Amino acid sequence: MGWLDEYDLYLFDMDGLLIDTESLHYESYKLTLKRKGFDLDWDLNKYLSVAHRSNVALKEEITKAFPDVLKDTSWEDFYNSKQMVFTQLLHTNDVLMMEGAKETLLRVKQKNKISCVVTNSQRDHVEMLINKSEDLKLIDHWIVREDYIKAKPDPSCYLLAIEKYGQDKKCIGFEDSEKGLMALCNTPAQPVWISEKKKERDFPKKIYHFSSLKLLLQDNEL
Repeated sequence: MGWLDEYDLYLFDMDGLLIDTESLHYESYKLTLKRKGFDLDWDLNKYLSVAHRSNVALKEEITKAFPDVLKDTSWEDFYNSKQMVFTQLLHTNDVLMMEGAKETLLRVKQKNKISCVVTNSQRDHVEMLINKSEDLKLIDHWIVREDYIKAKPDPSCYLLAIEKYGQDKKCIGFEDSEKGLMALCNTPAQPVWISEKKKERDFPKKIYHFSSLKLLLQDNEL
């Protein structure tokens, strides 16, 4: 039996898994820092390695690289400024689906399975993206940042999705970050990691690993 037949609820991260917004987040941090007089010399891969590590890693690494960045402001205000820049970039850029994402969502829909995105993105950004993308309209349900208190790797966002849409159902979840994987590991869902990277830590649960959703579709077996 393939994974498209075995499970009932399909949980998806959004940024970097279904759509290519990670590069926009990266540019938002660079632009926000530049406006404050700081030059972030990380490439995209460096940014992703930090952002995917934990929910506080970016704050720790940015303030380590630029000790004066919070001299006259708080991290919350800095982050809000970054989010404003990100909103502007969303307005001016198309929604680009990741490799195999559209086909995966179509197959889940064709199988009459339940789909739910569990994302750290805020509601207004999600609504903007859905309005710009017919592919994202294939998703049945959305859990956004305003729906839960603690961010990944805390599992509460995924537990909320399972409570609302997957009680007494067999669940599977897809993530592109290790902090997202850790969140899934602390739920009843089967975690699947979609990344070209190799694992840098041990996880308390068996994880299936594919370099892209396209390859997962081609394989169809877990």
